[in-house]
Amino acid sequence: MAKQKKNSNYSTEKKQAKEAKAAEIKRKEQTAKTVKLVAIWAGGALLLIALVVGLLFALGVFDYVPEATYHASFTFSDGNTIHVELYGNDAPETVEHFIDLCESDYFTGMTLRSMLDGMLKLGSGTADGGDLGIKGEFSSNGFNNQIPMKRGYVGLSRGTSADSGYGQFFILTSDRRDLQGKYAIFGGVTDMSVVDAMLSKLTVNKDGTIYEGNAPRILSVSLHAAHH
Repeated sequence: MAKQKKNSNYSTEKKQAKEAKAAEIKRKEQTAKTVKLVAIWAGGALLLIALVVGLLFALGVFDYVPEATYHASFTFSDGNTIHVELYGNDAPETVEHFIDLCESDYFTGMTLRSMLDGMLKLGSGTADGGDLGIKGEFSSNGFNNQIPMKRGYVGLSRGTSADSGYGQFFILTSDRRDLQGKYAIFGGVTDMSVVDAMLSKLTVNKDGTIYEGNAPRILSVSLHAAHH
């Protein structure tokens, strides 16, 4: 009888061990399924967030914010100074070219040239630099320049060729999202109220050109690196 009891206890313990092992396997399988499900939901949520954020950027709800690497200050004959941030991380060749022009006094003596379709143009008389033109750093020309075509930003004017910009630049006085990716935006005016005040005193002809009689001239340009 004692032997029979021992066998009975052994069988019971073995059965319990087997059941415990099966329960552990089932628990691990359930945990793995839960982790997998959470991962799928998390991945889906992240994808959805990315799509929504991308859509919001496309609609202009959110905009890329560039980081200034240099600053340029244009002092005019009417006593006003326009301060411009330069974004060397987004349009490095354009910023380098622009700094070279400033340092060589290229813009000194030039006037506000024209005001048309939300673009105030400064610098040389023609937007087409011909053989002197530099590579156009904008998305439709194969460059990842995300700076928006919004009021206050500064871009390099150009002719019909994507790589024809040289010595004329523009300040956006209103949003021009229809031109997004078609111009090298490389800077931004820090205080547009100065530009607005200057424009309020100018005479703009029907073709958009500014009457030279009261167009302020650039007296000097100063440069300094941005401090972070």
